[in-house]
Amino acid sequence: MVESTGEQGTVEYCHRGMAPKPVSELHIRHADETSLSALWSHAPNSARDGYAVELRHGNATVATRDLTRDMRECTFNVLMPGRVFTITVTTKSGELNSSVSVLGRTVPMEVRRVHLSNQGHVDSLQASWELPPGDLDYCSLELLHNNQAVQNHTVPANTTSLQLSDLRPGASYRLVVSTVSGGMVSKPAVAEGRTVPAAVGEVMVSNNGRPDFLGVSWQPAVGDVDSYLVLLKDRDRTVHNLVVSKASPECVFNSLKSGRLYTVSIATRSGSFQNNTMVTARTQPSSVQNPNAIHSARDDFLKVYWRHAAGDLDRYEVVIKYNNTVVQNQTVARSQNDCVFSSLVPGRLYTVTVSTWSGEYQSSVSTDGRTFPSAVRRLALGDSGTGDLVVTWSPALGDVDHYEVQILFNDTRVYPPVTLGNEARDHRLASLTPGRLYKIVVSTFSGPNQRPQFIEGRTVPSQVRNLHARPGDQAASLRVSWTPGDGDVDMYTVSLSQGGHLLETRPVPKHVTELDFQGLIPGQLYGVEVQALSGILVNNSTTTGRT
Repeated sequence: MVESTGEQGTVEYCHRGMAPKPVSELHIRHADETSLSALWSHAPNSARDGYAVELRHGNATVATRDLTRDMRECTFNVLMPGRVFTITVTTKSGELNSSVSVLGRTVPMEVRRVHLSNQGHVDSLQASWELPPGDLDYCSLELLHNNQAVQNHTVPANTTSLQLSDLRPGASYRLVVSTVSGGMVSKPAVAEGRTVPAAVGEVMVSNNGRPDFLGVSWQPAVGDVDSYLVLLKDRDRTVHNLVVSKASPECVFNSLKSGRLYTVSIATRSGSFQNNTMVTARTQPSSVQNPNAIHSARDDFLKVYWRHAAGDLDRYEVVIKYNNTVVQNQTVARSQNDCVFSSLVPGRLYTVTVSTWSGEYQSSVSTDGRTFPSAVRRLALGDSGTGDLVVTWSPALGDVDHYEVQILFNDTRVYPPVTLGNEARDHRLASLTPGRLYKIVVSTFSGPNQRPQFIEGRTVPSQVRNLHARPGDQAASLRVSWTPGDGDVDMYTVSLSQGGHLLETRPVPKHVTELDFQGLIPGQLYGVEVQALSGILVNNSTTTGRT
């Protein structure tokens, strides 16, 4: 037997007679994952009985077929994918034969269960797959984004996973995995996946000083973004949710509760994935309503009270200032709506500020409050006359705008009050009625408030007029007569003296204006004194007369 090798395989023939001519143009007509088909042309002018076709892998015979002389094709099925086989076609004629062989390879099987997972990462995808049965040389991976190849990888045949890094956040990718055996490439196995979108950056939330408002803005997330979902939560309850276009990274919330702490969640959305960023923010607390500061008629005291602020708050802080300087401050529980300040300066105008605190935010409202002025000290009467009174005092403690002096008789004003500067320390009241008891009121004024202090004072009674002493109608008598002076008098006392010695004193009712002294020594000169009394004040008039 002689063996000859040509382009189309190996030809064997014998010299013991004329062997049949081998087939020509032997080639692989079709190959897929589990089958190979060989096709040939009959040798021209060659006698043959039929064909024997053998399929071998290496030195092992996998399958054989006996074919009739007219057959030109043979197919082998249920083969191992990706494997190289030798197909030998033997032309038989009696006991003589000639053979031709060709190499063929099944197509490798595609990988199974290709999966592309981001595993929570924004810049990588984990590719995984299961190896198919059959023979492989390696696996080829191509990663596409927007139908453009961005990565290509070749991995050994026994590899079943690969980390794909340096990807774009939130982007959609398509992975094509092919197996390669010889020059044969499997059908592609395709998986799609998406990286987690990146979180937004630099979230800024502001209440703009408003109790019912929050404005939210943020730096757009890098990578691919479909939209943003912004949730506003009050504890575990979602109050608002907004879908925001990726082109406008901001939104506002209105009609919120004052002073309340909210959670703002901004989710970057891309496909079915999202990446959340959460911050907390608080609306501005409301101010208290109708604050008041009252002195309760005390000169060192202010009571501050108010209506509670609406919404949420942590506490109140109350500050009392004078000339923009803090004098006292208090922290007040949120359940309480009043407080008191003591040891203040009388008559002073203070600014009281009530602040509502919620978290780090506060809202303040101010009012004025003035302590009650103190009274003048050491109020007294100075030198007085028949028609005037002098009142003196030491200044009132604290702040005084002015003093006011008024004089009353039987609780009726004698004339309009007199206003004096705060430096005044005395005042003379003139044009009064002699001997009259007056009530003098000195009031300290500070703002609209006044503090009165009073004292009673009496003018000196006026002297009697037309005082005469002459002999009486009887012998050894002396008659004294007078005309009452102006003003008020309680009574008179008439004293008789001789040579500087007091002989007799008689009280005389105020309506009596003459009096007789009898039993005197005829022809003697006597001294007479008539004393007008009003209260403890007196005014004397004297004369002489001879019996």
